[in-house]
Amino acid sequence: MCGRYSTGKVSKKKFEEALDAELEEVDPSFNVCPGRNNPVIARIDGRVSSARMRWGLVPNWSKEPRTDASGINARSETMAEKPFFRDSFRNRRCLAPADGWYEWKTDGKRKTPYFIHLPGEESFAFAGLWDRWEGTEVDPFASYAVITKEAHESISFIHHRMPVILPERHWGTWLDASASIEKISTALKDALGGFENRTVSDLVNDVKTKGPNSRKL
Repeated sequence: MCGRYSTGKVSKKKFEEALDAELEEVDPSFNVCPGRNNPVIARIDGRVSSARMRWGLVPNWSKEPRTDASGINARSETMAEKPFFRDSFRNRRCLAPADGWYEWKTDGKRKTPYFIHLPGEESFAFAGLWDRWEGTEVDPFASYAVITKEAHESISFIHHRMPVILPERHWGTWLDASASIEKISTALKDALGGFENRTVSDLVNDVKTKGPNSRKL
């Protein structure tokens, strides 16, 4: 599960150099929530570019623009077969820039929020899927889902699932719609591990909290 993350200190330069592309600034938010428009990198109209997409994927064939949370995460083990994600997995993959994410450890009735990140809180990319929905009564919009996998042993005590963090060397391949399934599968298998974590304030529970206090104890 991945239901909150941070773009508070994401380096746009890192993504531009790795992808050889000119991108928009990444809006700093220390508490990115589903249902909001967030910075995403994808190959759109033949070139790698950044765009703001709503977190919570809505397939292009959906009759209505769903508002529930069912599309915020796509399980890596089943997304290639599930109709909800299958077409996006094959043709519309994306990267969601981040510098960490939040997960809650349940202990009885108590839920303790943790901030999980790479050493040095360096910028990284979630593997994602995206789609564009067009209707008659609502303006067209793009949306995305974050792909998840079984949690790495370093953080499995917090939660049994985690987002897929792609190594930089696979970013270009992931965005290439013509890449073979074998190459895509290799990218997923190489997902990064070795995370650090710390408990943070309950302020992160409030979707209105967007500042750095979300990451403080």
